[in-house]
Amino acid sequence: VRGTPGYICPMFARRMGRYSSANDVFSLGVVLAEIFTGMLQNCCLDGEDVDMFDRYSADGMEKRDLEQDADISAGDWDEGVCRDFARLAVECLSLNPGN
Repeated sequence: VRGTPGYICPMFARRMGRYSSANDVFSLGVVLAEIFTGMLQNCCLDGEDVDMFDRYSADGMEKRDLEQDADISAGDWDEGVCRDFARLAVECLSLNPGN
């Protein structure tokens, strides 16, 4: 499997490298979550590594609300924009982002 750890779609990794455009959608979700939160994938936060999939995806382990973690240093988010941006990122972070 090739790619940057944390940006590879879990389903791609499990299928032993069968590539589809869903892999790019998942990676986009990681980047959108990074932009939205101001945190980098695999960064250390409070002594633990941040994994955007586990932290925010409905398929992940933590299932945190991405909208609640909007980067406050980015200024005031319009409520609708904040909700839509977070929803898009979370949809891209699913196990089957191609759906």
